[in-house]
Amino acid sequence: QKVVKDGSIEAKVAQLGGKITKDLSIINAFAAQLPAGRVSELAEANGVRWVSYDAPVTKADVPCSQCINTNNLQNAYIRAIGADRVWNVPPYLQGQGIGVAVVDTGVAINNDFRSTIGTTRVLTMTNFVHNTTNLTDQYGHGTHVAGIISGNGMNSNGTYIGVAPRASLLSVRISDVNGVATGSDVIAGLQWINVY
Repeated sequence: QKVVKDGSIEAKVAQLGGKITKDLSIINAFAAQLPAGRVSELAEANGVRWVSYDAPVTKADVPCSQCINTNNLQNAYIRAIGADRVWNVPPYLQGQGIGVAVVDTGVAINNDFRSTIGTTRVLTMTNFVHNTTNLTDQYGHGTHVAGIISGNGMNSNGTYIGVAPRASLLSVRISDVNGVATGSDVIAGLQWINVY
């Protein structure tokens, strides 16, 4: 939406590598396609009132099949960072399509890391602890961190849900059963992520 009445903002969109897709003159605005990295530059341009995502419109009377029930939610950080506000409005940002590497004591696969169809969201597990071949978390810290990132709340009836409850996980075990790691373990794990 524009403050100005001329075509200077449309020209700015073209300059930023975008193109106008609809004229919305009734609200002194237009729709456009623009590279994501250039949106903030457009938003800061003189003459721009507001830039918003052209979100899909959904029926208000239809139950939301993609929404997350937050009625039992107890972890305060989710509300503090506003994650619950983006989960349940289009485009339902819940971490889908994102993979997060957890470089820690490993991840113990449980129901909190399953998809809506029951498959695990832990895409891969690797181990850099020199004295074991065990891939799973035997200390607990890595699973705890993975839950903060991507737990879906299934084990707690929605009481504790991670920030991105549909994100996939890559378990990179660099710490042993006592939570101890060496510098080379950490670097090897980070190096593996870079190649993966």
